[in-house]
Amino acid sequence: MDTRPGPESVNQWLLLAAITAALTSVFSIANVPAAPLVAGTLSAAALALLSRGPKVLASSIVQVTQSILGVHLVTLVHRDQLMTVFPQLPWIVTGAIATLAISAAGGFALHRVHHAHVGRPTAILASIAGGSTSLTTLAKDAGGDASIVASLQCLRVIAVTLSLPAVVYILSSGASADGGLVSGGSLNRMSFSDFALAAAVASCGYALGRAARLPSAALLGPMILGLTLEIVGVIPELRLPGFIAVLAFGVIGWQAGLRFTVNTVKEIAAMLPTTTALVAVLIVVSCIIGWLLARLDGGTALDGYLAMSPGGIYAATETSANYSGDVAVVAVAQVTRIFLITLLTPLIAALLSRLSGRKRATLTSAPTMPPVGRRPQPLARPASPIWSSK
Repeated sequence: MDTRPGPESVNQWLLLAAITAALTSVFSIANVPAAPLVAGTLSAAALALLSRGPKVLASSIVQVTQSILGVHLVTLVHRDQLMTVFPQLPWIVTGAIATLAISAAGGFALHRVHHAHVGRPTAILASIAGGSTSLTTLAKDAGGDASIVASLQCLRVIAVTLSLPAVVYILSSGASADGGLVSGGSLNRMSFSDFALAAAVASCGYALGRAARLPSAALLGPMILGLTLEIVGVIPELRLPGFIAVLAFGVIGWQAGLRFTVNTVKEIAAMLPTTTALVAVLIVVSCIIGWLLARLDGGTALDGYLAMSPGGIYAATETSANYSGDVAVVAVAQVTRIFLITLLTPLIAALLSRLSGRKRATLTSAPTMPPVGRRPQPLARPASPIWSSK
């Protein structure tokens, strides 16, 4: 069977790439934070809603892209920054737990408003900030609707990513970014030894992440390995050309945007206003938690929000780098939340399964009323078992 993409598919990819490149240039000139990621997300979502975009990204492409970004995140963090993060871990963990708890509370609110459309396990899993892939998988084990969880998680990621420029403008008091990856300030050339080292960290980190069953192993494996080697000081500073990171961020934007199809919108149409409002509330609350975190550790309000941002590690770390922020705190906080979700997954699954089972038991044990005008019949006495006569 011929598995090569047809002319229509090739044209769709070319159209998506052209629009993404154009928007990236415009957003970079306008100093929009994380311009490639925002451009890729917006382009893919628009074409998906118009049914003019590609269907889905191959998982192998996504994993390679995540490994590249794992190495890129290491290049944004310096060893001295990492050493200053450890005293702040209690506040970081507390903030991450608070963000998760508030987003889960939003799930309860979503269920109360739309109990006819979404069950409690589905609503809670769809509202938790972070780890969208693992939460979608968990929905199948907890008696939830995995498709609704995936759709609402996708909506959250897109909404937070697209709102990032406005939030950053407010928290940075209108200060402009340095242009980031597209400005030309990033390294655009690398030697063969630099390439070999980056490729080795990416591939070995991915393999170790899979072996350790890390969440998002393609991203966290290379990232954790690279940061560990940098702290120990056994490797030189990792280098990665800026244009490679630009392409990788664009592809990650496509991954989120292409999921937002017409069918996705139809599936969550009734819940769309409530979900959007809950995401807005979550953004505001994350700003407040981030501000408190900044007051405690002496950082900026922008880094505090990015550390607690419910939109993902990619946009948060890249934006912090664009604004010369404390990328180490942002990266560690985002990774901490991902690990918390992973550690709490068995507990969440058991709790939601119990809630779902209790609801089913209540429905099945509820007495049925006889039709109007008919007297209820007495219950028949069960026959005695044969062995009871002994």
